[in-house]
Amino acid sequence: MAIRDITSIPRQIAVSVMNPDLEYNNEAVPASLFGSMNAVETAEIAFPIVDKASTARSVAEKMLLKAHNEERAVEFYGMPELAEWAIGDVVTVPFNGTEVKVRIEKKQKTLPIGKIRFQGISVSPFSPTYYQDDFTVQAHVRRSQLATFNFPRNSTVIPIISEPLTANERGKLGVYLAVCGRGRGASENIAVFREFDTDNFVQEFIVDVQARAGLCAGTLANHGGGTGTEDTVNTLDIWFFNDVELESVTQPDLDRFPTLNLIRIGDEWVQFRTATAQTLEEDSPYRSKWRISNLWRGRFGTSAEISAHAADEYASIYDSAMLFFELGAEDIGETVTFKAVTNGQAIENGLTTSFTFDPVYSYTVTNETDTRSLDANATTINELADVIATILKDKNLAG
Repeated sequence: MAIRDITSIPRQIAVSVMNPDLEYNNEAVPASLFGSMNAVETAEIAFPIVDKASTARSVAEKMLLKAHNEERAVEFYGMPELAEWAIGDVVTVPFNGTEVKVRIEKKQKTLPIGKIRFQGISVSPFSPTYYQDDFTVQAHVRRSQLATFNFPRNSTVIPIISEPLTANERGKLGVYLAVCGRGRGASENIAVFREFDTDNFVQEFIVDVQARAGLCAGTLANHGGGTGTEDTVNTLDIWFFNDVELESVTQPDLDRFPTLNLIRIGDEWVQFRTATAQTLEEDSPYRSKWRISNLWRGRFGTSAEISAHAADEYASIYDSAMLFFELGAEDIGETVTFKAVTNGQAIENGLTTSFTFDPVYSYTVTNETDTRSLDANATTINELADVIATILKDKNLAG
């Protein structure tokens, strides 16, 4: 059995690139983990390329997490009777008189006597994800103790129940999901699980491009002009969980593209015309902060939510990273639970999100001025035929 020497593993990796936002001057963008106290402080890697700080930090996080995963790599051999151990099992293996907990990642039979070669990752006796946001409040956990553990960021699933935003989702039952990492640490791929029975979570998909989501720094106020006039009074600051880039657009841009600069604030869809970068507070657990203004409120059938906002609401940008997850008719009215697990994180430590699935059935007619219902109100043959004909007409116009 062998474990890699940890003295060459950095606690921080910095990727140096030519940043166009700094007039193409070099900038070293770091990513940090609570690595081993015996590890070197920083490793800097320079790439002779032009790139933004957000992309460079993502590269640094991936390199750092890979290095620390390799630090904990374990390999050992067992007799044939250990074939009952399965991939994913956490077992205790003696190493130089010390018992090490190992999560099995791969096993392989060898010749001639059938010994089994195991490869895995050493795991800690407790999950440091409980302490990653602010370990200083945990008086009984010393920094040196935390430093012996490596951990990914927590991740979250933000469910959004909405009427269809594009033709691809029309006629389908489902929910939009914004999935991203949050807090300190590193994140690469995020696996999303769904609970079917109590504590029976089944993996549904893996996210490699995270949603642009965050938390509102204030409460979005009411707009008396409803959906018909631009809200030029209210602004909203948003802390984003990742480094994001937003841009201001013109009113003709918004008129042409109904999902451009579209953001979900709580239960309301809002389009913003102006985005302004803000200074992130010192020691903030977030990665970027933006202010949005010149707002068009109550988009996509959410006008009733204009006056219904509260504090600490999620904010999620609609783009290709926001996923549409199909559900069935049997899920209507039921509690649906998802769990997000970051690469390297134990399933039991992933954060869960639950909601009641009450789908929105309305279909907005784009070539007329009214809204047709796809629920039980459309009961006659003529009404159903009218709805179907309208959908087909819309799709032909869109094509």
